Amino acid sequence: MTTYYRDNRLHITSTEIRVDGRRFALAELTYVWHGRGVPDPRLVSRRTGRVLLLLAGAVLAIGCAVKTPALLRMETGIPSLTARILLTAAGSFALVAVGWPLVELVLVGMDHVHLHGVAMHEIRAHWRGEEVLLLRTPDSLLFGRVYRALERALEQQSD
Repeated sequence: MTTYYRDNRLHITSTEIRVDGRRFALAELTYVWHGRGVPDPRLVSRRTGRVLLLLAGAVLAIGCAVKTPALLRMETGIPSLTARILLTAAGSFALVAVGWPLVELVLVGMDHVHLHGVAMHEIRAHWRGEEVLLLRTPDSLLFGRVYRALERALEQQSD
């Protein structure tokens, strides 16, 4: 018996697939397909929060770009241009120092959303005349590994 995939929830071998303690013999699976399920509202709300953080970072960058020429033209009581430039540079540095962790958080969140997404990937099958859900996950990497392992097991079963 060959193992094609194994983790704490799934175990795919050359004869069966075990999902959360349930066993399905590969010989009894008449049709296997994949698709997208309804997104989990919690994941959608997290993604919305990340988009809002991204917008906050964009506002920060635009604010930094807009404030520099405005501060240089302003009558602030500071007579020398050098002092105004130093004040503007210090303000920009402070804005970036405060805003950079926010931007970094947004970029990390975007990486996470790209890898794990909010779309639910599902693998379903016909087993003993009924439709069964074998896997439901937002993790596209996990979905790909499991589906490829199941395909290899089913191909080996049909040979």
